[in-house]
Amino acid sequence: MISVDFTRFEPSDGVKKLLGFDEFIVFSSNPSDGSSGYLLKCDSVADLLSGLKKVEDKLTGVLSGDLKVNREAVMRKKVDIILDSPERRLDYGTLKLAAEKDVIIELSLFKFLNTAGLKRLRLFGETNDVLRVLKKFDVPYIFTSGAEEFYQLRHSKQINDFFAFLGAEVEKSDHNKERIVKRISSDNYIIDGVELEP
Repeated sequence: MISVDFTRFEPSDGVKKLLGFDEFIVFSSNPSDGSSGYLLKCDSVADLLSGLKKVEDKLTGVLSGDLKVNREAVMRKKVDIILDSPERRLDYGTLKLAAEKDVIIELSLFKFLNTAGLKRLRLFGETNDVLRVLKKFDVPYIFTSGAEEFYQLRHSKQINDFFAFLGAEVEKSDHNKERIVKRISSDNYIIDGVELEP
């Protein structure tokens, strides 16, 4: 099993081994900078649609705090992941649709590190609700650091233990990360469970 983290910046190679990761998948707002994924920040559905026109054949993650944008993103074929933030909003219908469309939902540790007090308490409640719906509809999900800078990175065991404490199934997250890595790195990968022989 490959140990992977999803970040918003490029950590150094020495940090990978130190934190127990084999690979980092980096999301960047610039689709041509050589990063693994394209980060599409959207405030409106119009921003989403115009941003998706720029995407070629790259792993695409949408980051938005608007429920309408996230719902629309789940319905778009070019969107692979709904990225996490403290402002992100997801509802029952959007998560159910994500299961049908095989769009991965990211749950990150960094949003808990960047909040305190009642806001952090609210995040725990929202995350527990999301985890229940993810389990109910078998929605694909991943657990990540979601780090935007070096100090937000955490060891892979810390990330997995944190979400396991909340009652999540870490093995499913690992399986979905492996699917993403295969999609990015293998020319033989077509869909989950179907690969061409070399």
